[in-house]
Amino acid sequence: MPFVAGHKKVVGSGMRKGQMTRRSQTTADAFARVSDKYGDPLEALAALAFDPTTEPSIRMTGLKELCQYGYAKCKSVELITATEVINDSSTLEQLLSDIERKLQEKANT
Repeated sequence: MPFVAGHKKVVGSGMRKGQMTRRSQTTADAFARVSDKYGDPLEALAALAFDPTTEPSIRMTGLKELCQYGYAKCKSVELITATEVINDSSTLEQLLSDIERKLQEKANT
């Protein structure tokens, strides 16, 4: 029966919250089998990255991959160019007055 606009959702239908799709479950099972057989891939990557006998380009690639597990990626930041600040003279005057005030406070302490 096709979906008709205006019908309410049948209680108990659809996927439960947190339930994995069949593809996600298959991937998770395959990863678990590989981990059980060969050990943790992250540890193997770390061993490869920190092995001094490994070629430097391979070590660099391994370290870059390892960093993704330990550090969040930086978000993009909007930069204001100097010309934008200078074009807005009120912003420039405010910036200069703030700098002067901070310098005076620092000199007084």
